[in-house]
Amino acid sequence: MDAVALAHEIALAGDGEALPGEATAWLRAGLRRWLRGEADLAIALQLNGGAMAASRNRALIDAAAILDDGKGLSAWRLANLLERAQARFEAGALVKINNGMNVPLTPLNECLLRAWRSGMRPLRSARRIYDVLQLTNCA
Repeated sequence: MDAVALAHEIALAGDGEALPGEATAWLRAGLRRWLRGEADLAIALQLNGGAMAASRNRALIDAAAILDDGKGLSAWRLANLLERAQARFEAGALVKINNGMNVPLTPLNECLLRAWRSGMRPLRSARRIYDVLQLTNCA
């Protein structure tokens, strides 16, 4: 799990709920780096822009893999499918989540929520999504 996902695990955990060991280890290591003056807090916790962009891109790549499902679709086809899936997610499930509703999510929508929660601006055009997929050889 990347730093952004771990931060969400901690932030979304219920009061008194035990945190996953991976999350506490990440937080402890980052806070130690910060307290020793090795880095600003955001960098020590790997919550800087680069890490957030990588988290968003990883979530989009995971979503593309779900859409492909072994079909061997081209990166351009996947980018177009992902653009439409993201629009449906933002108009449906995300609106409900933002209104505090508990929404069951498909694996695809879980990936799209991870991308949304990355802290980076969503990639809404097929061209921008294609660029991410191309860079990672998804096709």
